Amino acid sequence: MKDVEKYELRFEMRPGYLYAGLKCESMSFELARLYIQAVADKSRETGMLHVIIDRNCEVTLSNLMSFLAFSTFSEMAPPGFRMGIVDPDENNRKRLNFGLRSLEQFDVEVQIFPDIEEAEAWLATKTDPQ
Repeated sequence: MKDVEKYELRFEMRPGYLYAGLKCESMSFELARLYIQAVADKSRETGMLHVIIDRNCEVTLSNLMSFLAFSTFSEMAPPGFRMGIVDPDENNRKRLNFGLRSLEQFDVEVQIFPDIEEAEAWLATKTDPQ
């Protein structure tokens, strides 16, 4: 296993959603699986079905690995889960969007955004039952 622990993930409870700030210098499927699991666990722990992951990573997975990572995520996420992923890098967003195709059959919604404001506006279009 190659340095998959070298990432930083911090959580904040914000009005209406759980914020997850992610920083990393590299990306692997194992690292993606680890932080996705941490986000799913924190969502269950807090009861928040709305999450924003703010990615500060220079790279992302390939199209295929992104597809597999989102497929893995769909098995962990609770029904009705909505997540906005923020990544300012257009190439990263394209790969992440390719991965979203694996979620079409699950009761989770994920969208990719270039900035936090757009992600917050999208999440606000549907309120938590809390």
